[in-house]
Amino acid sequence: MSTQLTYGGARPPRPPRTRRSRRGNPDRYLPLVMQALLNLNRPWGLIDSELVNLSSVQADVQGGGLLAEAHALQRQLMKALEAAMSDLGGSDREARRLRTILVGIAAGKSIRRIAAEDFPGVWRETVQRRWWPQAARLVAYHLLAGEKDLQ
Repeated sequence: MSTQLTYGGARPPRPPRTRRSRRGNPDRYLPLVMQALLNLNRPWGLIDSELVNLSSVQADVQGGGLLAEAHALQRQLMKALEAAMSDLGGSDREARRLRTILVGIAAGKSIRRIAAEDFPGVWRETVQRRWWPQAARLVAYHLLAGEKDLQ
């Protein structure tokens, strides 16, 4: 009998599986969404993202310039970001944390800068490894809401 140990002891049990969403698995796209959000105010950083192939992004492309797809992705990310922030309208502590991270990302801040300025006394690793993926997952959920061909 082998158990995997973590720093605090035995690994916690996995959460029960929930019914699959028709949208596909947003967690599959989570690394792409996280990278795109960090490049939100830099279209040159979005130009090579696989997210430009989403149907909602392709439908939003205006013109045929070099950065047309990157600007379309930027607009779709901002819409998803605003929708995620409106979902976090509650006054509980977790919602405020995630909203603060999303506001910082929308302002073009890095995770390191958000942690230093908006969460004094909290380790950067806590913000980066725990709260940032949760906030990005909310944005991914909204970004992928209209997609039909996801797997």
